[in-house]
Amino acid sequence: MDKYVIVGTDSMLNDIVDVIHALNGKVCAIYQNMKELPVRKGPTIKERIALLGYPVEVHDDLDSFSIKPGFKYVQGLNSVQKYKMIGELKSAFEIQFTTLIHPDAYLGSNVKIGEGVFINAKATIAPNAHIDDFCSINRSAVVGHDAYVGKFSRLGPSVSLAGSTTIGSHCSICISATVLDYVNIGDWSVIGAGAVVSKDIPEGKVAVGTPARVIRANEARDFSKYLEKRARQVSS
Repeated sequence: MDKYVIVGTDSMLNDIVDVIHALNGKVCAIYQNMKELPVRKGPTIKERIALLGYPVEVHDDLDSFSIKPGFKYVQGLNSVQKYKMIGELKSAFEIQFTTLIHPDAYLGSNVKIGEGVFINAKATIAPNAHIDDFCSINRSAVVGHDAYVGKFSRLGPSVSLAGSTTIGSHCSICISATVLDYVNIGDWSVIGAGAVVSKDIPEGKVAVGTPARVIRANEARDFSKYLEKRARQVSS
């Protein structure tokens, strides 16, 4: 049985653990990277861990993190802001993050998967697609043939990317959105839930609707503003 260490936690924790279990693995330790946001609905992280039914070593921060032989290390964040934590860890340690692919996902021929990628159950990755480092592909998402998903980007449940689409780095494509053939989404852009994207979206924009239209700039690309927003949420 493979032993896993999860580095970083957010709302994706249950899914990360589920894929580990589906691969006949076991979670041995979890390192939280930031203070948990207040829980308005659903269990806290520690309540989620308690549901596993076996002991897990839990650390509230990364201060005591170290590399130990015999363990697989997976990043546990769904946020595109994961790049900050991963970059710092790679600078401090010789760490290689394991890719997690649910056994019920389908990967076509000549698919390229980068480091630390997470692919959930029922996802479909068509032939010749490229999922770059540290992407998250959620349940039942479809990535069409010859499509590219850039580093640190995430596809929500039931997202559909048609053939030859290009998703930039640090993008969020929200639940049930559709991106049509040959469309390009710029780096740091967000596509709203259920949107249908029929033309290119520039870098750093938020687009919603059917057909999708740009409504504002995406402030999430500024890490300091991201931290300020989190601080407000923690104190609220």
